[in-house]
Amino acid sequence: MSNTSSIVSVPFEEFKDPQTQLLNDAKQNAFDIYCACQSLILRANLGTWVERPKDKLKLPEGQVLKKPYPETPSSSDDEAPNQGFWALNDIMAFENIGVSRPIDSGVKYLCCASCDIGPLGYNDTNSTANEFLIAVDRVTYSRE
Repeated sequence: MSNTSSIVSVPFEEFKDPQTQLLNDAKQNAFDIYCACQSLILRANLGTWVERPKDKLKLPEGQVLKKPYPETPSSSDDEAPNQGFWALNDIMAFENIGVSRPIDSGVKYLCCASCDIGPLGYNDTNSTANEFLIAVDRVTYSRE
């Protein structure tokens, strides 16, 4: 288990130009990605920034999103049809992620396995692309 006491995690909202500041030259995450509870979700250089429909992040009627920053609006809440996600094709590349059973639409939600905050992202089992997507604005980024 890694020592997180020296980790300073920064919420997405604090990056003025996230597509420049959060990406390396290969368009992958330049920083380790953490849950708000400080659990490591994904190591640097493993996720690729993609734009995908965000409507699949919406929970079924009657379910409530457990947000780490309830006072901060998420880009998932605005009217734009797409948003940024970190995409991976292998669930085993994550350090600490939980996966729900699929709902009727075939979507599986991803959450922090330590504190159950989520959904942090999703996997659409009906998609031809086997992508595990973490919303860029629902996680924090390391600055050691």
